[in-house]
Amino acid sequence: MPDYENLHDEVASFFSSRFGVAREVLDQLTFVERGGKEIWATSALTPTGIASNRPAGVRILRRMPHGFKPTTVFLCLLAEHIGTSRVEVDDVQLLKQLLLGRPIQYEIDDGYAAVSYRGDILGCAVAKGGAVRALIPTQKRRELLGCLDPES
Repeated sequence: MPDYENLHDEVASFFSSRFGVAREVLDQLTFVERGGKEIWATSALTPTGIASNRPAGVRILRRMPHGFKPTTVFLCLLAEHIGTSRVEVDDVQLLKQLLLGRPIQYEIDDGYAAVSYRGDILGCAVAKGGAVRALIPTQKRRELLGCLDPES
């Protein structure tokens, strides 16, 4: 893994190389690492006098043993800027399979990816050996399944 001068360079490099996000998109953000495992992003200064256990902003990444894992929330926020590592799903049955926690066959480089349904980013997934599995939080998967099948 390359040695980075600062956290901003490390984060920008990850999103640029994995998801094709232009570095300029991330220039207005400030990144804060918490506990050596979580990275948060904000575009505003934290108001003085506010006490919190968490940094201001949105959690965007977690450090894992083999690199970064992006959060569903941040992938959704970056949606229009994600040019690579997208799992484009247009079939409702395939999407339901993903949302139910089952893998689907999809040719994409191994690693984290953004699940997209008809062009809209829904969240994070992981690809390995030609199969993709959704890593979207359970509550969001339930909500999405409810939107696909309002009768249930």
